[in-house]
Amino acid sequence: MKIIIISIIIILIILIVFSLNSFYNIHNDYYENFIYGLWTAPESFCEESEISSMSLFIGEAKKIKNKIIRNARILINNNITNQDITLIYKEGSTGFPLKIKPYKIMVNVEFSKESIWKSPIFMEFNLLENSLRIHDRKELLALLYKDNEISRAFTKNKQSGNISEDNDDLDESDNDSSDESESENDNKVQELSDIK
Repeated sequence: MKIIIISIIIILIILIVFSLNSFYNIHNDYYENFIYGLWTAPESFCEESEISSMSLFIGEAKKIKNKIIRNARILINNNITNQDITLIYKEGSTGFPLKIKPYKIMVNVEFSKESIWKSPIFMEFNLLENSLRIHDRKELLALLYKDNEISRAFTKNKQSGNISEDNDDLDESDNDSSDESESENDNKVQELSDIK
C-alpha cells in the first residue's frame, strides 16, 4: 500500500514539474520586449538572395484574448516589396530554461499588398546573437539582425512624444559622417512612427 501511495506522489510531482516547465513562461516579457524594433539583413544574406537590402520594423504587441498582434513594415529592395504587414501569433512557451534559448513562435502574416510568404511562418529570435531567423521549415526566408541604435532611438522619441505622424518610405541613403548618420536614424524613426 505504501509503495502505491509513494508511486502516485512521484507521478504527481513529475506531472506538476512538466506542466510548469511547459506552460509557465518565466522569460516571456523579456523575449516579447526584444521583438520590438528594427531588424536588417546582413550583406551576405542580401547577396545570396540577390537583393540590395531588407528591413523589417516590428511594432509593439497588442494582446487580444490568447493571441498577440503586432503591426510591422517590411522593405525589400530591388522593388520587391514595401508594405505594412500584421503579425499574429500565440505567445511562446519558455518554461524554466537553464540557459537562454532562441524564442520560437509560429506566425500568421497578413500583408497589406501582395503576399511574399505563405502563412504560417516561423520566427526564431536569438537574444545572444541579436538575430532573427524567418523560415517555413523548408526554406530560410530571412536572416536579420536587430539595429539596436535605431530601435532605442525610436523608443526614446516615442516616449518623449517627438514622433511625427508622417508615413513615408524608409530613407536608404548612406551617410559617412556621424552627424549625418544621426540625422538618418532620426528620419527612419520618424518615418516608422505610425507603427504602434
